[in-house]
Amino acid sequence: YHRKRSNNCQIMHEILPNTETYLCGTDTPTIADIMLYTLVTGLCDVKDPFCDGILIDKVMPIENCPNLHRIVTNIGDLDAVIAWYESH
Repeated sequence: YHRKRSNNCQIMHEILPNTETYLCGTDTPTIADIMLYTLVTGLCDVKDPFCDGILIDKVMPIENCPNLHRIVTNIGDLDAVIAWYESH
């Protein structure tokens, strides 16, 4: 059973909050927010994908899912996340 591409973003739209900064945290991210960030960025990483052979961006570009894109961007913009990437 396969869903059409447009349905994937509809599912994300229904699951993810459309006004919150993070998935679970309101003012600060929770471990669930960090896990979501890690999963999505890993699945969208062309150079070193999280799961070999799976590149979610080809199936469902993250930009087509504004709620998911906003949450992942907000987490990636955190000073602590930026500092971690700079040190690794």
